[in-house]
Amino acid sequence: MRQKIPRGRDHSFYELIQTYKKRPADKLKEPDHMQPAVITLLKTIKDAVGSQHRVYDPHSRGLFPQPAQGRIDVTLMTGNNINSYTYVVAFAELKLSQSGLSAAFGQSVTRLQLLFEQQPDRSTAYFFAMTPYEARVVRVQRHGHQKDSWHFTADSLPPLSLSCTDSPALCTPTELAPAVLAIAQVFATSSEQLGWRPPTDTQQEQLNEGLLHNIQLLCWGTRMGIASRVFTAKLNKEDKGDEDVVVKQGCATREVEIMEFLNQHPSEHVPRLIQVLDKDSWVIKSGDQQLRSIVIKPLYEPLAADDGADVLAQVAADLACTIDWLCNQLMVIHRDVSPNNIGKYSVDGHDRGALYDFSVAKRVSNFPEKHSEGGAAKNLTGTPCFVALSLLSDVHNAQHTISSHLESLYLSLRHIIMPLPDVWVFEENSSVSRWANTRRGCMMRPQLQLNALQNSSNPREQQLGFFLNKLHSLFWPSDEQGAYGYRTNVSVANFVEVCRAVNPRLLIDSIPLQNPTEQVGPAIAGAAGVAVGAVAGAAASVPRGRGSR
Repeated sequence: MRQKIPRGRDHSFYELIQTYKKRPADKLKEPDHMQPAVITLLKTIKDAVGSQHRVYDPHSRGLFPQPAQGRIDVTLMTGNNINSYTYVVAFAELKLSQSGLSAAFGQSVTRLQLLFEQQPDRSTAYFFAMTPYEARVVRVQRHGHQKDSWHFTADSLPPLSLSCTDSPALCTPTELAPAVLAIAQVFATSSEQLGWRPPTDTQQEQLNEGLLHNIQLLCWGTRMGIASRVFTAKLNKEDKGDEDVVVKQGCATREVEIMEFLNQHPSEHVPRLIQVLDKDSWVIKSGDQQLRSIVIKPLYEPLAADDGADVLAQVAADLACTIDWLCNQLMVIHRDVSPNNIGKYSVDGHDRGALYDFSVAKRVSNFPEKHSEGGAAKNLTGTPCFVALSLLSDVHNAQHTISSHLESLYLSLRHIIMPLPDVWVFEENSSVSRWANTRRGCMMRPQLQLNALQNSSNPREQQLGFFLNKLHSLFWPSDEQGAYGYRTNVSVANFVEVCRAVNPRLLIDSIPLQNPTEQVGPAIAGAAGVAVGAVAGAAASVPRGRGSR
C-alpha cells in the first residue's frame, strides 16, 4: 500500500524536503504540499523577527482572481486591502522542480510588470524564487516612470540552501539555513525600505452625505484603452461616524446613468451610488469624453475557496437571482460577470452575494441583446476568460442571455475554487474562433480534475467538488455514452436548484424567476459528435426570503 504524501499544512518545511527527496516530483502538488509548507515557514520567520508584514496564500484566499493578472504564489502585504497589488510589499514564486529557480524567476517578471503598473511611484521591489531545496532573494530596480518606456534591472544573492545538511530548515537558534537568514532580513525590513509607498491621497471631498477622506488607491485599470482608478475611502457622517466606500475614477456617461437608474430600484445585491464627482481633479478627459468619478457603497468582500461550499452556494444563488432581476425586470445587462466583479457582504449573520462594476453594462429595450461586433477576442464584451462559449461560437446567435451570464458565473466560481488553466488567458489579438475551440476542448475534459476535488479526503474540498460538478453538468451534460453536449438555455431556476442541493438552508429574495424555457439556444455537438439535448427544467417557485427589492 502506498504511503500518502503529507500535506504542507500538517508538516514542517523540513519534512517536505525529506518527502521530496524520496518521491518523484510528479507525485507532489505545489498547491497541496509546497505552498502551505512555505506559508508555514514564512510565518515562522515573520514571528521570529517580529515583522509587521502579513503573509497570505492568494490561492486559498481567492486573491487576485483574474488569470490575466497572474495569481502570485505567496504575498507579503501591508494594510487591509489584501486583494490589491497596490498593497503588495514583496512576493514569492514557487516551483517543485529542483531546477525550477529560473522558471520561478521568469514567472516573476510578469508579476513585477503588474506590480509596478499598480504602484506607479515605486522604484524598488523584492521577491523570492523558491524550490524545496533552495531560494534566491531578488531585488529589482525600476528605471523611468513613463507607462511605455520604463524598464527594470535585477540583482540577487546566489541560490541559497533552505536546509542545514540533514537538519530542519530552522535548525537551532544559532544555526539557520542560509536562505532562511536572507529571507529573515527582508522580513525585518520596513515596507517603505523595501520600496513600497503608501497609496493614500491627502485630498478630501465634502459630499452631500459627509466628508470623504482617507482615500487609498486600490487598483489601476484600463477599459477601452482609457486608464481608470479605483480607491477605497472613508465617508464620515456626523451622526454615524466613518463607513467604507469606493471611489471609481474614469466612468463613462453610460455607467453613471446606469448607477443613477439602479438607485431608483435599490437592492443590497448591487452597489448604491452616493454621488458623482464633477470637479476637474476627479475628471479624466479622453477625446470628446468627460469621464467622471463616482462614489459608491458598500465595499464588498472578495470570494475565496476558504469560504466553503455553503457560503459560495448562497452567494451564487443571490447572484443568479440578481442577474435575472436586472435583465428581465430592469432590462439592464451586466455583460461582465467575472471573479473581480462578484463578492459578498454580511447581514444578520449570513453571507450574501453582490454583483458590481457596471462599466460595460447596458440598458436595452429588447432582451437578449447581441454582443459587440468584431473578430478579435479583445472586442468581446466583458472579460474574455469568463465569456460564455455561446458568445465565442459562430454556431450561436452570439447573444447576451440569462444563460450566458450564468455560464460566466459558473466559470468565475470555478476559477475562484480552482484556478483555470493558463491556456484560458487570452492573447491580445487572438481570434474568437480559436478561443471557442480552446474553451470547447477544456470544458469537455474537466471531469478528472473536478472528480479529484470531489473525491478528496478533505470534507470541505469534497463539497466544493460536488458543487462544481453539478454546475458543470448544467452547461455540459453528458449522455450514457459519455458524449458531451452544450446547453445555452440554463435558467436561474436550474442554477438555484444546484445551489440548494449544496446548501439546503438557502435564503432567496423574493425575485420572480422567468420561465426557464423562454431563452432557448442551439446545442453544440459533443466530443463524440453527439449533441446532448438540453433538458429544460421545470419552472421553480423560489421561496421568499429576506426581501430587498
